[in-house]
Amino acid sequence: MDDRVEEMDRMRQVISEHMRHSIDTAAHVYLVSECDVTNMVNYVKEQQAAFLEREGFKLTYTPFFVLGAVKAIQSHPKFNASLDGTSVIFKKNINIGMAVAMDKGLMVPVIPNCEELNFLGLCRKGRSSASGRSRNSRWSGRHSTATPWSSVPSAICPSGSITAFWTAPTAACTFRRLSPSSRT
Repeated sequence: MDDRVEEMDRMRQVISEHMRHSIDTAAHVYLVSECDVTNMVNYVKEQQAAFLEREGFKLTYTPFFVLGAVKAIQSHPKFNASLDGTSVIFKKNINIGMAVAMDKGLMVPVIPNCEELNFLGLCRKGRSSASGRSRNSRWSGRHSTATPWSSVPSAICPSGSITAFWTAPTAACTFRRLSPSSRT
């Protein structure tokens, strides 16, 4: 078999340029910690059918982690920041990116003003961002640039171990993996 050379599509070129810029701009640190999410898993299993009937979409683990990030950022507002050259910009609003797997790659649409949303609001906004703008190809780069935090669900990275890279101005990224027996 001979080698084959294929030009990257525009989306992959932009992702590559962004990631290279991010590595050159800020240090990337990878921390793994474990927490017991048994109660969350049980709640999702117990409420799944009623939630699906009432809301028209499945209840996932993502809004729990996003809500946890919002509460952590509210307790430690210095983490709600991004870099601009040699300046640190401390953000007023909590905007969290939520990774969505697409045919052409991974996109991170932003849920703006998460501090203003309750749990159900996060569920609805997350669903709207993931299924509407990204998966239906209405995504544009401006939807992924306003967040110092991003959240990546286990379904996107099921292998168990990944090295975290994210694009500027994102300052932190949470990756979560649930054991196979706990997935719904």
